[in-house]
Amino acid sequence: MIDHPIANKEYVIKTMVEITAKPLKKWGQNFLIDDKVAEAIVKSIDLDAKKRVLEIGSGLGALSYHLVKSKARVDLLEIDPLLSEHLRKVFKNDLAVTVITQDVLKTDLSGYDVIVGNLPYYITTPIIEQVLDVASTTSTFVAMVQKEAYPRINAKLGSESYGPLSILISYLGKVKTVSKVSKVCFLPTPHVDSLVFKIDFRKDIDPAFTKELTKVVKGLFHLRRKTILNNLYGYLGDKEKAAELLAKLNIPMNKRPEELPLSFYVSLTQLLNA
Repeated sequence: MIDHPIANKEYVIKTMVEITAKPLKKWGQNFLIDDKVAEAIVKSIDLDAKKRVLEIGSGLGALSYHLVKSKARVDLLEIDPLLSEHLRKVFKNDLAVTVITQDVLKTDLSGYDVIVGNLPYYITTPIIEQVLDVASTTSTFVAMVQKEAYPRINAKLGSESYGPLSILISYLGKVKTVSKVSKVCFLPTPHVDSLVFKIDFRKDIDPAFTKELTKVVKGLFHLRRKTILNNLYGYLGDKEKAAELLAKLNIPMNKRPEELPLSFYVSLTQLLNA
C-alpha cells in the first residue's frame, strides 16, 4: 500500500496530471484534500479484519487509504475508469482490496457489513434509498453529503423536510452527525460545505415488511399537500376502505402526511398486510 496519506492538495494535483485526468462534473468529482477529515470519518466506524466494507466513489483513495489500514476486506467502487485503474495500482499489493469499476446505481450493495462514501450531490437520495434497501444485511452506513441534503435525512415530525426518506431511516436505525466538513477541504472547491452522518441499522430488520412500508410511505406522500384521506384513497383506489383504516387507527382524515409519525405508517402497513 502507498506509505503516505492521499488526502492532500499536492498529491491530488500531481496524480491527476500523471494519469491525465480532470475532475468531471457529470460524476460530481470533488477530491478530499484534508487527511484529518478522512481519518476522522474512518475512525467513526468500528472496523476489523472480519468486516466487509464497500466504499462508494473511491476517487483517488482518500478514505480508501484509511479503510485499508484498518485491515478490513474492502471493495472500492469507482465509476471513472481512469481513477479505477489508478486505485488498482495504488493497492495492488493489498490482497484484501478489490476495485470495481461500475455505477453505484447498477451495483448490488447487499452483503456488506459497512458501506461508506462521499456521495455525489445529484444522486445522493437514490444512493441512500439503495442502501436502505439492503439495511437488513448491513450494520453501518457512513456518508458525506452536501449540507443542504442533511435536513431531509434527519428531519423530525412536523418539519418541512420530514418525508419518506427521514421516516424510513428512523424506522431502520439511528442517524447521527459525525462531523461538518468545510468546502475548502476539497479540490475543486464546491459551492457549499459538507456533512458526514452515520446510520447504525437495527439488527432485527424484516426485508419484506420494510419493502411494504417503503411502498406505503412513498405512496402516501405522493401528493404531499393533500390530506391523508385523499392520499390513502389514491394509494388504495377505495375511499371507503381508506376512511375505515384511518378510523381504526384513530387518525383524523384531514391530517396531512407530514403531520403523522412513524408509528402511524408502521401500523397502517401492518393492517394492510394482515
